[in-house]
Amino acid sequence: MIRLLIVLALGTGLSLSAACPAAAQISHEDRPGEDYDTVPAEAVPVEKFELSEDIARKAVDAFMLVEEKYPETYAYTSYEEFVAKDKAGKAFETDIKSLGFKTVGEWKAAIDTVGDTYQIISEGSDEGIETQIEQVKADKTLQQAEKERILATLTPFIQSDNNKKIIARLLKDPIYGEKLRLLAEEE
Repeated sequence: MIRLLIVLALGTGLSLSAACPAAAQISHEDRPGEDYDTVPAEAVPVEKFELSEDIARKAVDAFMLVEEKYPETYAYTSYEEFVAKDKAGKAFETDIKSLGFKTVGEWKAAIDTVGDTYQIISEGSDEGIETQIEQVKADKTLQQAEKERILATLTPFIQSDNNKKIIARLLKDPIYGEKLRLLAEEE
């Protein structure tokens, strides 16, 4: 289930859930300990990424490798930070590049797209996200800048028909279907 918590600069929170479209609710209560004014960067897709079957398979294979070989990545806020600060970071980067990705960031965008698309397929559609987008657009209590920020956060979660077809094909593959289920458990 895709869950986002957007805490806006005015202390307004908007909780969004793809599994429950009606869950988009405005709350004006203070949220102790949360002092950021947008969704944490690691929770937001950086860009729409178009998958090929080959890229999707390699992204999943790289994720399985990372889970097995580099469990210490969890101590860092991003994979890029792990590469920059951990002694195993360069080996990690080399492993990712050996699977055909130019950068760790490119792999991260690919695996995020695989995971988001798998989630949409397993839930039946991305209709919940589309409903939330329409609710934000119709909300007259939000300032335009806040609406734009929320919409910019939600829109990348809508996956292309191509990405849905690629992941649907992978799900039919006994090996990659199982890997995708494991990926979903890990995220």
